[in-house]
Amino acid sequence: MGNWPGGVLLAATGAVAVGAMLLGVRRGRSGLPRSWQLLTAGLLATVVGQTLAAGFADWRGSHLPSLADGARLVGYAFLLPGALTLLHRRGRPWSSGALVDSAILGTGAGLYSWVFIVAPLGVETSAGVLCAAYAALDVAVLGLLWRLATNVRRRTPAFQLLFVGVLLLLVGDVLAAASIMNDPPVLVPVSRVASYCCFAAAALRATPAVQPPAIATPVTLSTRRLVALAVAALTAPGVLAFELARGDVRDGYLVVVAGGWIVLLVIARMAGLVSRIEQQAKVLAEQAATDGLTGLPNRRAWDAALARETSRARRDAAPLAVALVDLDHFKQFNDTRGHLAGDELLRTAAKAWRNRLRPGDLLCRYGGEEFALLLPRCALEDAVDLVDELRRRTPGEQTLSAGVAAYEGLDEPQDVVARADAALYEAKRKGRDQVLVSRKGRPVKTPLR
Repeated sequence: MGNWPGGVLLAATGAVAVGAMLLGVRRGRSGLPRSWQLLTAGLLATVVGQTLAAGFADWRGSHLPSLADGARLVGYAFLLPGALTLLHRRGRPWSSGALVDSAILGTGAGLYSWVFIVAPLGVETSAGVLCAAYAALDVAVLGLLWRLATNVRRRTPAFQLLFVGVLLLLVGDVLAAASIMNDPPVLVPVSRVASYCCFAAAALRATPAVQPPAIATPVTLSTRRLVALAVAALTAPGVLAFELARGDVRDGYLVVVAGGWIVLLVIARMAGLVSRIEQQAKVLAEQAATDGLTGLPNRRAWDAALARETSRARRDAAPLAVALVDLDHFKQFNDTRGHLAGDELLRTAAKAWRNRLRPGDLLCRYGGEEFALLLPRCALEDAVDLVDELRRRTPGEQTLSAGVAAYEGLDEPQDVVARADAALYEAKRKGRDQVLVSRKGRPVKTPLR
């Protein structure tokens, strides 16, 4: 009739664990009551099923699912949605990388289950099918929680206990499958009791920290994830090595198919990682070349664009003008109105000026309140007219001073910038709110229109 002491132990421990989980849900500390309610219901059905299997059922003589199996399957009907709701509260849970990782782990677990559980028991027996189903469902719940682990930057003790609890459920089911072919191992009830305790402790220690963060965190290939994927990827050669050592290769074709599929998944994962790295490199390059306050290109972008455009102007014998623009009395503006107002002035001025530029013109924040203009295929007189119009568009009744210089073909890029800078400082020395142009190193005042 079964193992009465084991059944009593599982029933008592399971009742205490379910009570503890109910207490944890009642406290409402987790901030995710529905998820924990589903997990509690799943544990209750699992306890009932495992207790019946240990105390009253005998798998060896059974050809049909018993009442214990029905209770177990009901338990998974709650455990899976419970884990899934925890995962979906994290934001985008099923990225392409997560799907590939899950497929790799699932393929490895499926191959192990077939070779070490289903095949020895026989696919024609209900025991073999049920053991394989339990193992697959345990792996599914564990996979959801593992996916949650990779989507959380800080794993709380409650989550760690929950993960270990499901892992112990899987260990118990594997040991139970082994007990069908051998004497029932003592570790079966021990692993299940330990699993119940982990579930109870997880519910009691649950905190709002397991809720989704306000900002999604990027998924990275941590050491744990790499180890898990490596173990799954080595499943096929490991199984083949085991059967070769045993001298009985029964699943050669299955190993080849599973191994090939895992290789394809690994290639897809690597392709996804390379694509992500390229995208991140592009974003970082854009951020490194962008001023955080105004959104304009920064000094780094200016240096690269200046070298590129002077080279093109020299090659094509095309005109090129450079201007340096400085907001007048900006320090005084900051001191009287505050730095926030100064930042807003920089942003609005940059926006107003940028809207007036031609396609291909480049406005950069050169430093502080100073801006630089690169005007390809623009004659010096036209550049002066353009900069003077920017002067009139300066917002907030502020004024600017500017110096304009033309690239003369044989100059070094820094030479034309130096001439524009000299014209700028001459404009500031002569009273500000004006545009001066520099020819051959001598700043010359240009009438304002």
